Amino acid sequence: MLLRFLAACVALHVILLGVMAVVSGLLKLSWPDRTAVVLCGSQKTLPNGIYIWSHFFPANPYGAVPLLLYHLFQLIVDTLLVSRFEKLNGVKNVDKH
Repeated sequence: MLLRFLAACVALHVILLGVMAVVSGLLKLSWPDRTAVVLCGSQKTLPNGIYIWSHFFPANPYGAVPLLLYHLFQLIVDTLLVSRFEKLNGVKNVDKH
């Protein structure tokens, strides 16, 4: 069950990232704008999911657990993508010592 959930999380997030990347490319946005669209456009699950869970499934006390785990997964994946977006945006790493 857990592996199927993880696979669904990966698939859904990768699909959303890809769709947002394609759409922002078709709109010919600059790389900083594309980065914002890709990351923000793929991060809407927690607010929507909490609303649906709290209004339609309030009797299930553990209903938010999958939502929170998926959101955590999104944050981890997007954090790993930041270095790639920095390169595409022309941002140089600045060492703050």
